[in-house]
Amino acid sequence: ANEKLLFHGCQNQFLQTKQKEGLDPRVGSGMFGYAAYAAESCSKSDHYVSSSDPHMFILRCVVGNPHVQEKSANNLKIPPCVDGDCTDKVNPSCGHDRHTSVVAEIQKNRPKATLVKYREFMFYERYLVYPTILVQYKRED
Repeated sequence: ANEKLLFHGCQNQFLQTKQKEGLDPRVGSGMFGYAAYAAESCSKSDHYVSSSDPHMFILRCVVGNPHVQEKSANNLKIPPCVDGDCTDKVNPSCGHDRHTSVVAEIQKNRPKATLVKYREFMFYERYLVYPTILVQYKRED
C-alpha cells in the first residue's frame, strides 16, 4: 500500500470540517492542481497555518504508486497515467491506469525540480488520506 504519515497545516476555520469529513481534494488547489496536500516536514505544513492558535494534522496516507513531478502542474485533477507514452496525461477518459498520488520532488534529488526545500505529496481521492491526529502547537521565535 506504501503508506506514510504526513503533515497537513490547517486554518482554524476548517478544523471541524476536516476532522469530521476528512480532506476534500476538490477544494484544495495549488501548484499541483486540485488535491489534498501533505508534506514530510512539519515546517512545510506550518507555512499554510497563519493563525495565532496553530493546528496541524498528522495524516495517514496511501501513497501507493506515486508519479514523481518535477515542475508545477496546476491543471491536475487526477494523477497522471502510468503509461509514460500517453499523450493525454490529464484527461481521465484515456483509459490507462493512473498513479495513486503525485510527489513533488526537490532539487537535491532531481536537479530540474521546481521545489527547493521540501517534498510535497498530493492526493486526488479523499479515501487515500485520513486525518489521524490533530496537533495544537506553539511557535517559538
